[in-house]
Amino acid sequence: MDHQKFNAILEAHKGMICRVIHSKTCSDSELEDIMQEVLLKIYQGIDSYKGKANIKTWIYRICTNAVADYYRKPWWKFNWLPLVNQDNEPGRTAGPFEQAVHKQSHLKLNDILKTFPRQQQEIFRLRFIEHLSLQDISELKGMNISTIKTHLYRAVKKVRAELGGRINSD
Repeated sequence: MDHQKFNAILEAHKGMICRVIHSKTCSDSELEDIMQEVLLKIYQGIDSYKGKANIKTWIYRICTNAVADYYRKPWWKFNWLPLVNQDNEPGRTAGPFEQAVHKQSHLKLNDILKTFPRQQQEIFRLRFIEHLSLQDISELKGMNISTIKTHLYRAVKKVRAELGGRINSD
């Protein structure tokens, strides 16, 4: 096992891993349980990762599979849940007002996304929260890029309508 490679991947992608898992879980304890599984799977699979897909795509797939496996246990029902707040820029601390505005905007976006079909939610989050390319999303979801674009177009149109046109999809 390549410990340095694992540590480098973990350092570079730990924020994404937490966001992906937390966006689909109910509590911090579930996040911790699933995070342990994800880290173990990444560690065990690091030597077999060939680099054919983007590393973010590979990690995202591990995360979503781990969450699905966790909720396949008989005492759980799968529930698509809201995102967590994204990290601020490194070295920058938001003030209380900025934090409140960010939280309010974030909650509003989550409320809007909850009304979307699950597939559309996930594609929107992959593109605008995780910043994956259309190609990466296409590979991850096993869908044609034009289908991905259609889902994104519809999602952005709905978000714009709900926010009164206050969204930039660039």
